[in-house]
This record gives sequence, structure tokens and C-alpha cells, in this order.
Amino acid sequence: MDIKKPRKAKAKKSTFHKKSKKAKKVFKAKAKSYISGEGKLAVANPKRITNDSMTKHREEALADAKKFKYPLKHSKYKIAIISSVLIVVALLLFSAFSYSLLYKQQNIGDFAYRISTIVPVPVARVGGSWVSFEKYLFEVRQNAHYLINQENVNFETPEGSNALKNLKEASLNRIKENEIVRQLAVQNGVKVSDEEIDQQLEVIREAGGIGDDSQTLEDTLRDFYGWELNDLRRVVKDQLLKQKIVRVLDTDTRSEIEVVYAAITSGEKTFEAAVVEYSEDGLTKEKKGILGTITRDEKDLPASLINAAFELADGETSEIVETKFGLHIVKRIDSKSENEVKVAHILIEWEDPQVFIDRYKEELEIKNFITF
Repeated sequence: MDIKKPRKAKAKKSTFHKKSKKAKKVFKAKAKSYISGEGKLAVANPKRITNDSMTKHREEALADAKKFKYPLKHSKYKIAIISSVLIVVALLLFSAFSYSLLYKQQNIGDFAYRISTIVPVPVARVGGSWVSFEKYLFEVRQNAHYLINQENVNFETPEGSNALKNLKEASLNRIKENEIVRQLAVQNGVKVSDEEIDQQLEVIREAGGIGDDSQTLEDTLRDFYGWELNDLRRVVKDQLLKQKIVRVLDTDTRSEIEVVYAAITSGEKTFEAAVVEYSEDGLTKEKKGILGTITRDEKDLPASLINAAFELADGETSEIVETKFGLHIVKRIDSKSENEVKVAHILIEWEDPQVFIDRYKEELEIKNFITF
């Protein structure tokens, strides 16, 4: 019996192999097309760019950007609102703290003073003008510094507490009067120049035996009042303004000296007789007005009086001479040398500035924002 070999069964090809074979054919076709140049036609013929296509592209880009823009814009608004709220809350808290420190506690310490220099809150109102808390604290602190360091006053004791209360009241009244003087000065066109302040500082140095050493003056100011030099300039300016305003307002004194001058120049009265009748200088009145022998660089007399004396001949009398003390008529008696002359004078003193301050005060509405 012939035995036949069985046939080998053909293996079935899987779907994967079929797809793989098909993919290879497609790849080969594309590769052949690319090599021959046919596949580059799409690149060689790009779409035509027009205004419409650019507008469309821009709108698409902006539409995509809005997805990020609006959330960011919303975040900025939220941050701005939160920041504004925090700032308002901080300001309210600072205002409440400052109000309590200045008006309720009436603290006069360094921190309270710094606040008053930053925040222009009022301590009083004089007429239509506000008087700042800074001016009040400046006045109180200089005197408190003096009492503590020079008089050894303890404000924690009952006596010291009462002294501090009186000091606060006096300081408030003083700054209100300074404001009245300022208003009168503005109304009458009166000003104080830097040169006048410098001259007065020189007088203070000489009167205090300090000399030309400005550092020594600054040390003295710091020890007595806790001042810098600019603080002294500030006080001197107020004092000079008060003196100068009187010279404008005190018309009675001018009228009186003019009567005396007319009596002397007309021969109605001798200079010596006018001294006895009119002069208000108690130190020289009984000596026929004689001031003594003076020099050109005399330090104890006003410069305007000295200049008037040296412009005269022996036996002559001057016209009316104005100084910070009042109005004078000067007589040069004789000459001791070219730099020394003997002089006499008649003095009609200026009215006390307080007279004009009180008079003007009656016309104003004044209100305090603190009580003691």
C-alpha cells in the first residue's frame, strides 16, 4: 500500500499582516511621488493671502487670547478692590489711633509730635484760619523739656501734673495769639526777612556770651529746649513779627513823638525840658536823657540810634528815630574822639503788643478742639 505524504496546510494570514502590507504599499507610493517631485506641489502652490484671510486669522487669534485676557482682567480688578479696601481700613485705623493719641490722651511725646507733622490736624480755629496741632506741640514740648531738664520737674507727681496742665493752657493761648499776629501782619503787609532773623541770632549769641561758635549755640539750645537751630529761627521770627506789627498799629505813639519833636524844633521847649515832661526811659529821665559816651560799635544800643548820633554835629538833635523799643529823639552833646560821642535821648515806648492782640481777638470767633 502506497502511503502518500500529507500536504502542508497553508497558514492563514492575519488581519495585521494584511494592513501592514497595505501600509507599506501606500508608503512606497508616497515616497515615489515625493522623489519624483509630485509630492511638492502642495507646498509649491500655497494658499493666496488676502485681506479677508488676514482679518479672519486675526479674529481667530484674538478669540483665543480672550480666553486668557478676561480671567486676568478679572484678577486685576479683584486685586485692585482688595488693595483699596486694605488701604481704607489702614487709614481708618491710623486715623482712630491718631485721634485718640492727640485729642483724647493729649500725648506730647516724640511719636505724637511726628504724627502732627505728617497729618495737619487742627488744635484750634482763629477766625477763618486753622491752628495746627504741630504748632501747639512744638510750643508745649520746648517748655516741658526745659522744666524736666533744668527745673527737675516730675510730671508724674501731683504738682508736676498740675504744672503740665498750666503749661498746656499757656501754650495753646500763645499759639492762638501768634496766629492773630500772623493775620494782622498779612493785613498790614508786614514781613520778617531772613536777614532780620540772622541779625537777631547774632544779638542772642552776644547777649548769651556764646560768640560766633554756632555749634555752641546749638548745644545750648539742645540742652535747654531740645531745639535745633532752625527751631530757634522759627521762634525768633514770631517774636520779630510781633514787634514789627506794633510799629504799624501803634499810631498813638507816633502822634505823641511828633508833638514832642515839633515842640523842640519850634523852640517851644528845650530838649532837656522835653526829656523831663515826655521821656518814658526811667533810667535816663532824671539825668536829662543822657545815655553816656558811646562808640560806633556799641553793642548795648540799637544800630539806628547809634547811626543817628554819629550823623549829628555837637549840640544838634535828630529827627524821629525808630527802634524796637519805641521812637526816639537823639541829641549829640559833645565828641570825646572821632569814635566816641556823648549822647542823650527822649524815648516814647511802643504800646504792649498784647493791647492790639486783645483788641483784634474781640472781633474773631475762636474755638479750641482740646480741653484740659
